[in-house]
Amino acid sequence: MGQVDQYSDTLETEQTEIKGKLLYKIGSDVPFTGVNLSTVSHGLAGYITYYNDGIKDTSRVTEWDLLTNKEGQVTGKLVAYKTLIGNRWETTGQTKYNSVGQKISHYDYENNIKTYYYENGNIKEEIGYGVNNSYHRFWDMDGNEIIPTISEAKDKDQLHKTLQIKISNYAFKGYFLLLIITIGIILFKLKNVENLPQIKIVIVSVLSLVALIIAFSISNYINSNLSYERAGIWGTAFGSLYSVMYTFPYLIQIIALGIGALGISKNSKAS
Repeated sequence: MGQVDQYSDTLETEQTEIKGKLLYKIGSDVPFTGVNLSTVSHGLAGYITYYNDGIKDTSRVTEWDLLTNKEGQVTGKLVAYKTLIGNRWETTGQTKYNSVGQKISHYDYENNIKTYYYENGNIKEEIGYGVNNSYHRFWDMDGNEIIPTISEAKDKDQLHKTLQIKISNYAFKGYFLLLIITIGIILFKLKNVENLPQIKIVIVSVLSLVALIIAFSISNYINSNLSYERAGIWGTAFGSLYSVMYTFPYLIQIIALGIGALGISKNSKAS
């Protein structure tokens, strides 16, 4: 309580003056204790600095900035917490609020942890970015930890894997089926070929391997980077465009399938 009362006074820079090395309220003989608010000319950015008996409290300095859209309307606020380390100020954390002051997210730079919040203030999602101890945790609006599953977007299920993940899974299964068909046709053809066309077999094998690597890479990228939505169904339609990348492995595998089905015949000559 003593700490809260200590910083209960707030003055803008224009209301203060420096005498010697101490900060005072203009017209006062008592060094200022409280919050000094300094804004820049457009009024949308500035610093909140804490003072004890006229001396800056170097452990409690907050840099803040309001967020605006192209029309200049206030859409939220970004608060970055800075601490004096040695002779330089370093950002230790950052909090984002929406236009009505509700906390949206917080980034703890010191521990490399990013946290997202529901409108009721409860934690929605937490991501740890450690090199050897990274993690991704989720909670429902009542504070119960959950494990999201592939599902349609629902108001009561605000954390879900996007439609993109479903599309990716089906696309990869479809490609794998195409690969199996190619292998099956090659094996069937080779049983009836008198002279094995070695070059064609190598080409089919190389193309199939390249296509498989590309398909695996696309699937892994989508599942790693587009796994969960944080706000309704945003990104579902846009994210599904990533499935266009499956065109490449499909096209390569179809070419391999064509070479296998049409390029290897009973009278094929060894190359």
